[in-house]
Amino acid sequence: MQTNLCRLIFTAVLCAVTAGAQESGGATINGTVTDPSGALIAGAKVTAAQPAIGAQRTTHTSSAGLYSFSALSAGSYDVTVEAAGFKQAKFTGVQVSVGTVVTLDVRLAVGATQETVDAQPKRQ
Repeated sequence: MQTNLCRLIFTAVLCAVTAGAQESGGATINGTVTDPSGALIAGAKVTAAQPAIGAQRTTHTSSAGLYSFSALSAGSYDVTVEAAGFKQAKFTGVQVSVGTVVTLDVRLAVGATQETVDAQPKRQ
C-alpha cells in the first residue's frame, strides 16, 4: 500500500514538473561529455548562450559526465564545452522549440583549452 502511494505521488510530481516545463518554454539541451577514449569527463564547463537575446546559462557535468539545461525558451543556442587539458568544443545554431529535447553528446579532443573545435549537432 505504501509503495503504491509513493508511486502515485512520484507520478503526480513528475507530471506537474513536465507540464510546467512545457508551459514555460520547455526546451531541453542535454548530453554526455567524454574524452577521445570514451571515458566520461566530470566537471566540464558547459555554456548555453542565446545570442539573439543576450541570455546565457552555465553548468558543469556530473560525475557521470552528464549535463542538462531545461526550461529553455525556444530559439537558437550556441553551446560551448570546455575542460582542462582538452580543446574547447562549440556547437553553433542549435535550434530548440517548445517541448523538444536536443541531445548533444560531446567528445573532447586532447589539447589546450584555447583551441576550439567547431561542431554541428546531430539531428534526431
